[in-house]
Amino acid sequence: MQNLKKLIAMMLMLASVFFISCNDDDDKDDEGTNPLTVAEAQQEFTQLGAEMSGMITDMEEVQGVDVLMMISELPDPFSALNKSTANTNVINNIKKYVLPNTIFSKEKGNLEEVGFDFEYYKGIYTYYHTPIPRWEWVDDADKIEINFPSDETNMTNNDAKMTISSYSEVMITEYDDYGEYYDYVPNDIEASLELNSIEILSLDMSATWITSGDAASEPTALDVDVFLLPFDFHVDFTHASTTVDVNAWIKYDAATIFSVGLDAVFASTDMDNPPLTIGGYIQLFDVRFDADVNLAAFMLIIEGMDSENPVYTSPELLETAINGTFDASVSVNGAEAADIIIDIITFTPAEGEFPIDVLFVYNDGTSESAIPYFEGFVAQVIEFFGGMEDFYL
Repeated sequence: MQNLKKLIAMMLMLASVFFISCNDDDDKDDEGTNPLTVAEAQQEFTQLGAEMSGMITDMEEVQGVDVLMMISELPDPFSALNKSTANTNVINNIKKYVLPNTIFSKEKGNLEEVGFDFEYYKGIYTYYHTPIPRWEWVDDADKIEINFPSDETNMTNNDAKMTISSYSEVMITEYDDYGEYYDYVPNDIEASLELNSIEILSLDMSATWITSGDAASEPTALDVDVFLLPFDFHVDFTHASTTVDVNAWIKYDAATIFSVGLDAVFASTDMDNPPLTIGGYIQLFDVRFDADVNLAAFMLIIEGMDSENPVYTSPELLETAINGTFDASVSVNGAEAADIIIDIITFTPAEGEFPIDVLFVYNDGTSESAIPYFEGFVAQVIEFFGGMEDFYL
């Protein structure tokens, strides 16, 4: 999924861009609330770091994850009907699309020679641990029901149930050093998980895939909704020609704790190079960052600093040029809190190196460095997406 990992990199790129922007924003007081005072804005920025801390741990410790991991570690339930030694990818695919930090994972499942036939596998599956671990199947359902133990210390108590209401795959043709081969990826999943008859997890996923050629196994559209008590996750993605749109949010007890809306325009459909423009927002709790970036223009300025004859020969000229490629601000609950600008402290054009500061410019015209407030911001966002940084960076 080469293009998908680029999109996640773009999300973090956008987060970084919020520290480099121009100061000519229009009033973004969308909700009619008064702009924040300096003290109110500073309090919100300080509080944001405290609100984020611990939330990632909470996500990793929800009960549904433990139960989902339990069923994924048991033998493949569909071995009760599958006479071959190969496992299906159904359970692993459900796990992949449930956890937000694995949706874009590069980990591949078993190579399937035949796609999963949902109609064939309908029925009730029950796990028996003694006298030998095994699954038994009963053809008595219009869907797939899997009964299994949630606790490895009590393997005879089938207190958990996974229900798969729909599941389908499409065949893709891929290529490697040995030639052409075929595999299958899911394009529709609807599943839920209960513990002691209480729903703790649900998944509704749909996707449209490129099924052959160099971009095989790349989705052109993806829509995922997950309930993982007490969290709700959503991701949707579309890639049409040179335009990409990504939206995502995470809620905790119905309150939004993270959301992102991103759009980008590329020079070519393969997205091999950075986008020409990138814009959108990132929101953490009540604090929202909006930005529009002419990334192509910004990169030209930075590349020009490495030339023997840089165009910008003073800090003032460079500041004006760089800030002119960005338009960004920060608000709290719709009330404008600050613009964000770059300030060049020292300037050595011959070496092409220049230390910078990033400023919050408040509504009363005063400013201060944004870095102390947000030194951990990008790191927290990266951590929020788990181990994905090793995948896309």
